Amino acid sequence: MNLHLSTHKKAMLVAAFFSFIATSIALVVPIGKRFEPKVTNPTEVLADTDKPDPNVDLSKVENLGILLVGFGGAGHDGGYLTDANQLLYVDFQQKKMALIALPRDLLVKTAKAEMKLNAVAFSDSGKNEFLQNGAPELKKVISQITGLNVAYVIGIDFVGFQRLIGQDLDGIEVEVHETLDDPWYPIKGEELNLCGFEPEKMVEVHQKYSGFELERQFTCRYKHLHFEPGTVTMEGGDALEYVRSRHGSGEGDISRGKRQQEVLQAVTLKIISLEMIDQLPDLFTKAKNNIYTDIDLDIVKYLAPLAKASFDFTKVTVNLSTTNVLSISSSSNLGSIIIPKAGPHAWAQVQEFIKAELSR
Repeated sequence: MNLHLSTHKKAMLVAAFFSFIATSIALVVPIGKRFEPKVTNPTEVLADTDKPDPNVDLSKVENLGILLVGFGGAGHDGGYLTDANQLLYVDFQQKKMALIALPRDLLVKTAKAEMKLNAVAFSDSGKNEFLQNGAPELKKVISQITGLNVAYVIGIDFVGFQRLIGQDLDGIEVEVHETLDDPWYPIKGEELNLCGFEPEKMVEVHQKYSGFELERQFTCRYKHLHFEPGTVTMEGGDALEYVRSRHGSGEGDISRGKRQQEVLQAVTLKIISLEMIDQLPDLFTKAKNNIYTDIDLDIVKYLAPLAKASFDFTKVTVNLSTTNVLSISSSSNLGSIIIPKAGPHAWAQVQEFIKAELSR
């Protein structure tokens, strides 16, 4: 990290970048008063003018929620299902900033049907309709789950994710907290490789196995991932594999949410260490080519002082998991799902848990 950057420059750097990629979460110990989420939406303040004033009275905005989602994109199986779902939530009155991880297999209900959380944004829309159709519904569902206001959304596909970390940031240093050992990470482009099986053997294998057990018979389609705890240097491809792996850690999807948070924290530290202040407008324009967001340049200018004000806030990471308020269940048409321990769509206990975590 470049220690010669002033505190104000660091704050401004994180503020502007956080506005469009929302990665200004750092490792912290949660402390503070009882947390009571407010309902004031920054879009209500923005509605007063077509061009938001960067000098607007910040006391008018009590909270800010930005939903971060990641998906495969074109060329991937289920390319527009959200693999990553993280809510960045800032309460300016209580001086709290939180990153909340939500499992992709969480069972939710929309106006149309029950489905897994990862299907909400793209259940009936392609990428070109994400902001118009999928994003508003997803923000509504996340608000119902957490009890918190969600104002904006940022979506990024695998290509954009790798470019951000590998090209724009030239790699990151990730603090890995749990061993990841996954011998079954799929290799892109090898999905149909027969791995040397003869036709008669293929018939036998398909008769004997199904599901993931069938896929495991084709070992040439997979690579072995292994990450030990400690500081690990990652390029774009490494970081993508680290956050996507589904078979190599103790809590499955829950562990994935934790790894996503570790990578977001690493991105933040790398951003702070770089002399990017004069490049931020260009970086925003470049990032817009790889992300899907309802944040525009005017909103970035408006949000910058808000993020600057939050630079020294207490920062918290929250993981909704089966060790606290969630349970593993199953559905006849959806397969394995995750639901609240209180029952499907019973979010009150989940919301109380989030409030308690943010009030420590």
